[in-house]
Amino acid sequence: MSPTVFRGLPCRDYAKVKRTFVSTLVLFAALLLSSRGVWAAPPCVGDCNGNGEVTIDEITLGINIALASSSIDPCVAMDSNGDGAVTIDEIIAAIFNALNGCPSLPTASPTSTVPPSPTPTAFDALRVSGGCRKPGPHGLVPCDAGIDVTVWRCEDRSKCPGRVEARTRLGDGPTDMRGTFSIAVPRAAAQGALLLMDAPVDNAVLYRVMDFGTVGGGGSRRALDGGGIQPQAEAVLDVTLDPSSEAGVRLLDENDVASFADTGISRVQNAARDANLATVFDGLSPAQGADLATMIARNDPQVQQAIQ
Repeated sequence: MSPTVFRGLPCRDYAKVKRTFVSTLVLFAALLLSSRGVWAAPPCVGDCNGNGEVTIDEITLGINIALASSSIDPCVAMDSNGDGAVTIDEIIAAIFNALNGCPSLPTASPTSTVPPSPTPTAFDALRVSGGCRKPGPHGLVPCDAGIDVTVWRCEDRSKCPGRVEARTRLGDGPTDMRGTFSIAVPRAAAQGALLLMDAPVDNAVLYRVMDFGTVGGGGSRRALDGGGIQPQAEAVLDVTLDPSSEAGVRLLDENDVASFADTGISRVQNAARDANLATVFDGLSPAQGADLATMIARNDPQVQQAIQ
């Protein structure tokens, strides 16, 4: 439902109606979860993080996107018809999938999907590690513990940043109290591929970074807590998810990732990070931090040169 249905109401009344609407739908979802339904829905609407199930949090995220008519980037799986918006029908379909589970998908051909190994050993795994940071009262602070960081392999570079169906999930893992994570993914599936790492920093914002599945990474750099830059470790793919990394992915997406060589992808992301070394994120929300970093990077001469 679009907020336009409430036009003409005073701001105070609109906010009240909006809160009531969200509460009603969430309550509806909770009631349905306690008494299973029987209608049909396409696979797998509402599975925002691609883990094969739909949760109340993901349904709430879809409702918030629908009410705000905002970008579907935080949960492209809610947009089942690909029209760039979330509708009531799609929310209902997500509720169905929460009740009954995601439908089983046909087995993909080996050329399109590489099934991840649940417990790869040190000899056949690539370890993706690093940290997640978001704006705090005074600079960037660690992301909350328990945020699920997902590692994806891009199958279609042009659509990889925004479409789940354009990538293959290789693995995921939670952040700890310091905002750090370590995820082992199959080396054979990741080797030489363009990878996308993402983390839902809050209910409406993803922080993302792209890199390559080679030992030591593809050349993008990790930001240190002190603001400096160091090369990636040789034994792991070491990445940072923060407003600057999200800015780099947004600019690559805006200019078609497929139009860049591998070195160009790394160059754009590094330039976006360099452009934001002095950016002050104090007191901003995760969304505001990402928007500010993107604006600064987009207008930076070094970033513009890297994009050309």
